[in-house]
Amino acid sequence: MDEEERSRRVCDDGNPAAVTAPSYGKFLCELFDLWYEDFSHGAQVDIRMFSNLAQLAAGYPAEECGMNGCCSCYFVTEGNGDVYPCDFYCSDEWRLGTVEDSFDELVQCERAKRFVETSLQRDERCRDCAYFSLCRGGCRRWREQAGTRKPGRNRLCEAYWMLFEHAGERIEVLGKIISERYR
Repeated sequence: MDEEERSRRVCDDGNPAAVTAPSYGKFLCELFDLWYEDFSHGAQVDIRMFSNLAQLAAGYPAEECGMNGCCSCYFVTEGNGDVYPCDFYCSDEWRLGTVEDSFDELVQCERAKRFVETSLQRDERCRDCAYFSLCRGGCRRWREQAGTRKPGRNRLCEAYWMLFEHAGERIEVLGKIISERYR
């Protein structure tokens, strides 16, 4: 496997079986087509990602935090009572406190504020992207460079781009339907 192929792997743990962004993009396109066909015929099948994309297209925030492009603290509590801002960041660096602290104290602490602030950093290419309103840079954990926690390009960018090129117009139509229905 050459360096370019390795860099296209979604997981950067060196696993040669890890999915590539292009194969994930192809999967998303095929799954969207199936979901949209069922949706068009009245089936109430919910695929969280697609429902969230329709919400974003309608101008509403996504219910999945990673799709809003910035973090919030939704509090994860470990068995020992330690509290963290996110289940992907249960490390000493991001420990906010314990269950004995009030929620107000936890969300107002400096670590929580820094956690949210650092999630706002995006790759420069995101600012000019035609699909930024749907992608918003993606979840912070997919934007961080391996081992550095510095923001970079979302490892899933190519997959998302494929999906938006393939289904963007239909996602926008769904957004309009939601907007009209809930005015």
